[in-house]
Amino acid sequence: MKKIFFLAIAAFSLQQAVAQVKIDRSQKPKAGPAPVIAIPDPAIFTLPNGITVVVIENHKLPRVRANFYIDAGPIAEGKKAGTLQLMGQMLEEGTTNMPKARFDEEVDIIGATVSLSSTGGSAAALTRYFDKAFSLMADAIKNPAFSQESLDKLKSLTITNLKSEDKNAKAIASRVVNALNYGKETARGGFITEESIKGITLEDIKNAYKNYITPSRSYLTFVGDIKPEVAKAMIIKTLGNWTGRKLPVPAMPEAQNPVKAEINFIDLPTAVQENCLLLIY
Repeated sequence: MKKIFFLAIAAFSLQQAVAQVKIDRSQKPKAGPAPVIAIPDPAIFTLPNGITVVVIENHKLPRVRANFYIDAGPIAEGKKAGTLQLMGQMLEEGTTNMPKARFDEEVDIIGATVSLSSTGGSAAALTRYFDKAFSLMADAIKNPAFSQESLDKLKSLTITNLKSEDKNAKAIASRVVNALNYGKETARGGFITEESIKGITLEDIKNAYKNYITPSRSYLTFVGDIKPEVAKAMIIKTLGNWTGRKLPVPAMPEAQNPVKAEINFIDLPTAVQENCLLLIY
């Protein structure tokens, strides 16, 4: 009882002291000292197969993240629009060494994150498990399974999503505006359609992989609790013997500014609202 009594007195005294402090709310509070951001100098080296590696050490927390990026540049797919997207999705459909279910289980067991796309991939995990996570990413990049069953499944999902977007005014506008801006036959202006997805074959997927998933013009960054020598040994073990074609620098057509103003309409009777986009050059 005495303890409660003394706590009540202390709380009342504190309340009175705070009430007596005069605060001028018309004046903006003074800012505290600016935080000092110290980014360590990265270790940079290049492997014989063309991969440029950047390692930034940060040992504050026991975790590491790696990002692998292939600088293939903008690619015009024409009538096969969607090939690269499907190919990137199929990199997550298992490898020649393990099916998708086992691959996903291996990632989950160590609490890691591993993702792949048409431009590379990433792996993140606690330091003690990072070697395993990185090996899984490397396996997916080097040894994709590319099964017809997976392709059929992903094509069906993509077509379903496209049909859903066909009723979305905003989605349609974003597609059309790029086509009008850059031309629908260019890398930036081309867009995926149901017809283009249906026309993609497994051979198209394999050719896209062969042409664009390569160590040439690729960058691998490590950030976190890892030493450069450890990262280098890890890469040599998993990707050191990986070879591929040399990526050419894509030809970029010269952009042409419009000579007059244009107003383009898309009639969508099923839309409950309209979407307006304005481009200013």
